[in-house]
Amino acid sequence: MTDSEKLDLLLNKVTSMEGKMTSMEGKMTSMEGKMTSMESEMTSMKGEITAVKNEMTSMKSKISSLEYRVTDIQLTLDNETNKGIKIIAEGHLDLSRKLNDVLRVESEKEMALLRLTVLENEVRRLRDKIEQPA
Repeated sequence: MTDSEKLDLLLNKVTSMEGKMTSMEGKMTSMEGKMTSMESEMTSMKGEITAVKNEMTSMKSKISSLEYRVTDIQLTLDNETNKGIKIIAEGHLDLSRKLNDVLRVESEKEMALLRLTVLENEVRRLRDKIEQPA
């Protein structure tokens, strides 16, 4: 192989390597752009995560407040309301017995009123059917 052929071969290889280097530069530039985009997205995600953390802290505070209020309501029910109901129920035991006697009579009256209501509705339906044009 002559010196000229060797130089041509060397020139071809250098040119080939130059093309590959240019291609690599393009790919590296593309990767830099993608990395910049990823950094921007990561910064955005950090901001969103911080916002979520702040909301969670706020929710924890609200839950703590709710727990206190539920405990207060439960204590009120146990210590005041339930005892008051028990006292009232004991005082009304005789009234309940007397009421049962009255309710027997009222029950019959109530049944008669229910029958009357049913009959009135049936009369109204019949009247509406009769008044409807055929």
